[in-house]
Amino acid sequence: MPSARTLASLAQLLAIFPSQTAVVLLSKHGLRISIETGSELLDINNALRDQAQLVGCLSVLAEVVRTNGDLSSQVKPRYRFTERFDDLQRCLLLDGFLVRERELVPVDPSISDSAPVEDDLVAGVKASALDPDGDIVGKLSDSAESFRRNPPDYNACLANARVALEAIAREIALREFSSDPTAYDSAKWGSIVAHLRKQSFFTVEEERGLVGVYAFLSPGAHRPVGLTEEEACRLGRSMALSMCWYLVRRYAEHQSAK
Repeated sequence: MPSARTLASLAQLLAIFPSQTAVVLLSKHGLRISIETGSELLDINNALRDQAQLVGCLSVLAEVVRTNGDLSSQVKPRYRFTERFDDLQRCLLLDGFLVRERELVPVDPSISDSAPVEDDLVAGVKASALDPDGDIVGKLSDSAESFRRNPPDYNACLANARVALEAIAREIALREFSSDPTAYDSAKWGSIVAHLRKQSFFTVEEERGLVGVYAFLSPGAHRPVGLTEEEACRLGRSMALSMCWYLVRRYAEHQSAK
């Protein structure tokens, strides 16, 4: 399922065409859409966002990718299409989809059936008390923007994801297990996760997983053999988001158990 970011990028692309293009395209794939003059971009974005769970959204993306040559020929100057389509491809890559020979190819065959982790993560963080100033959500957004930048900044992408992961763990330790301020060093990742494990927030094995992901995201980490820098960055960010989501879910469970 495409993320909210990808659907917003698709809306930006479709908005450069006459409104009838978006209406016919979405209707063709079973999606409802109504566009009013002056609010074309918002109407397209809302139609896609409100029906994001329907298979039609992915079908629309697949057709746009497959027919991008025809679509680009309809836009003058052509760079308007090129820039918006390039952004769409970067957003799709963050979701785990490659554009290969005008086909939309999931990196993992199971990915098209799964909900986007980042959308759920951001919603979970906002619903919790872990991010009162919006800094964690901001770092997640900065991570994505660094990946989408032209040229992309892979180091900044991973660094921002790492900061978000550490911030979530630090906030949990502070809010749930801070009765003894000297029990751990809040400035050190290893000390934070060790403290949470000692408090039975997670197991030794889960602690190792978190430490391993953090190490993968850290400067100087070895790139896995056979992966490009872009692939390693996307992999690292995906693991970071999964660990962030895991911590947020555990925090929510801990809160509900009180």
